[in-house]
Amino acid sequence: FIHGSYKVIGSFENNIGKISFKKKMKEILYISNVKFDENNKIMPLNQFDHIVIKKIQELSIDNNLKFNIMGRHKNNKTQLEILYYKKILNNSFNFINKNSNKDSYKVIKNYEYIFTDYSTMGVETLTSGSKVGFIFYKPQEKKLFDLRLGQFEGLKSSGPFWTAFYNYNGSEINRVFNFVVKSSNSKWTQIRKKY
Repeated sequence: FIHGSYKVIGSFENNIGKISFKKKMKEILYISNVKFDENNKIMPLNQFDHIVIKKIQELSIDNNLKFNIMGRHKNNKTQLEILYYKKILNNSFNFINKNSNKDSYKVIKNYEYIFTDYSTMGVETLTSGSKVGFIFYKPQEKKLFDLRLGQFEGLKSSGPFWTAFYNYNGSEINRVFNFVVKSSNSKWTQIRKKY
């Protein structure tokens, strides 16, 4: 939106600290992006999220991978967020509480496979070389659908590690999940650099 010369510097928070070369946990980490209104109701943007989250959890179980959720909220909304996920997944997930794990960037770098719908942290993690899948199932409303990965960069609504749809598409979720979890490191590096 702004014209002129510019330099791309990335995210200050994501770039702080040394790159860790320790082995990552071969587990799924889902970056929570759920939002609540002033009455503690789910925002319209998140009305289909439970379907995608449940599907990713099922695929995790099928592939013998532990399913973790990195919380979005701090303080008074944390318990609401935990209850939201318990309602969807019962207790078959590990919740990473933002109140006790204040540095989300440090947490996320410990996981091999990361999924989200459209979080900026997911994009930042992708640029760091991590395997990140973006599954965006939102209502067919332009201001909401424009939040998908690649919208402003002119990318199609689906690609190797991302998909966006407003009519449920389980095969697309499977495809993105399998690419993130099953592609070789060399294939991942090649595709990530391309995009």
